Amino acid sequence: SAWLERALAATADEAGELRAKALHLLGVLTDERGDLDRATKIFEEAIALWRHLDDRAGLAGSLNSLGIVARNRGECAAARALFSESLTLKRELGDRAGISTTTCCLGLLAVDEGKLEEARELLEESLALDRELGDVSGAAINLGNLGAVALERGDLAQAGPLLGEGLRAFLEIGDQDGVAECLEQIAGYAARRDCPEQGARLAGAAESLRLALGIPVAPADRSRLEAHVERAREALAPEVFEAAFASGRELSPEEAAAEALLVLDEPR
Repeated sequence: SAWLERALAATADEAGELRAKALHLLGVLTDERGDLDRATKIFEEAIALWRHLDDRAGLAGSLNSLGIVARNRGECAAARALFSESLTLKRELGDRAGISTTTCCLGLLAVDEGKLEEARELLEESLALDRELGDVSGAAINLGNLGAVALERGDLAQAGPLLGEGLRAFLEIGDQDGVAECLEQIAGYAARRDCPEQGARLAGAAESLRLALGIPVAPADRSRLEAHVERAREALAPEVFEAAFASGRELSPEEAAAEALLVLDEPR
């Protein structure tokens, strides 16, 4: 992000599109690294600039991103308002890819609020749009999210195929962050399938991958992922859990993904 910081310093006295774009990108990176206060301020400045420029596309994107930050802060009402304004703009612009992204965000927000049926409907709507548009990355994200919703509902028969399809898609496009997210969910799946040792290994592999990427678990998702790990921990003797978790941290992403797919392919 050093070049973004330089771009912002060079445009400090300007109120143009270049500065707004640089602010938006820096906000995304700052949010990914977990600095939510700074990310909020950055996106608020970007939004003010987009409004000044009367750039509805830029405004829609930064509103959505600030909504993600608000969700990570646990501010569900604020997040919903931001996502809703973004979605209205994207519909006016006919931005189908953007509509899919924000619909997905609203689905994740519904998960946070415990509205799992609403979440499933929104994520399926987003997935259908992604498939129409040929957006492999978006589809992978939605498959993983739908698998996570099925897992929250205790529907392992539905969760397994969704998570497997999502993981394979992330591997195909080389999205390591997506791989980590799927490994975390499949760790929870394994623990629920009475395979806690495999769950601990996959959780360890996911943590190692996140550390290598420098992308922590999003705050909004942390409690659910911690519950997956805790389920495995409670089913094992402490030394067994720690050994399995540590051995998982030694796996390469490819080895961990192969192990996760084997877990999913085991007869239920």
